[in-house]
Amino acid sequence: MLERSDGRWLAGKALSYADLSLAQVVAGLVYAFPESMRKELRKCARVQSLHDAIFARPRIRRYVGSERRLDFNNDDLYRRYRDLPK
Repeated sequence: MLERSDGRWLAGKALSYADLSLAQVVAGLVYAFPESMRKELRKCARVQSLHDAIFARPRIRRYVGSERRLDFNNDDLYRRYRDLPK
């Protein structure tokens, strides 16, 4: 869908929940599989670009750095597994 959009967002010319959700999924996968995702994101420049644009937004950057946001950890959906590449 991103490849077919005419802008930097998934649908339309404005940021949407779909963009925020994709950015969070990418962040979680980068946490869970850092090596694999680094390789895969090289193939998906627009997904990487969307992720970077979302996390560069001032209010999101402040939220990510705040106590309100829980860090990724091994008790939630995105976790690192010892037997998978790090």
